[in-house]
Amino acid sequence: DAAAILQEEQTKKPCRKFLQTGQCDFGSSCRFSHMTEQDLENLSAQVQGEQRSKELLQEGADVPPGTIEDWLEKRAKRLSAAQSNSALLEKPVPFQYPPGWPPAQDLPPSLQAPPPGGWPIPPNLHWG
Repeated sequence: DAAAILQEEQTKKPCRKFLQTGQCDFGSSCRFSHMTEQDLENLSAQVQGEQRSKELLQEGADVPPGTIEDWLEKRAKRLSAAQSNSALLEKPVPFQYPPGWPPAQDLPPSLQAPPPGGWPIPPNLHWG
C-alpha cells in the first residue's frame, strides 16, 4: 500500500551511505530511507490520487473524464466514420524524409526508403 510506504519512509532519516555512494549494503532492510525528496513527492502524489479515486467511488460519482472508456468510445466512432467514408479513399502520402536529414544517397541502407515496388524477394528464399 502506497500510503503505508509513504508514512514509513517519512519517519525514517536519510541513509548517509546511500546518499554518498548510491548504494547501501543493507538494501531494502536498511533502517534508514533510500528515497530522495523527489521520490517522496511522487509517492505522496500517488497516495493523494488513490485517495481521490476512493472518494469518487464512495460518492458514487461517474467515471471521471479522460478515461479509457472515453477514448474507446471516440475511437469506435472514428473507425465507423472512416469505414462509412471508405469510398472516398485518399491517395497515400508519398514517403518523405524528416526535415534536416542529409540527402538520401548519404544515408545508411537501414535509413533509406524502400524501392517503389518494395524489396525484391529472391525465388529460392527460405526462412527459418
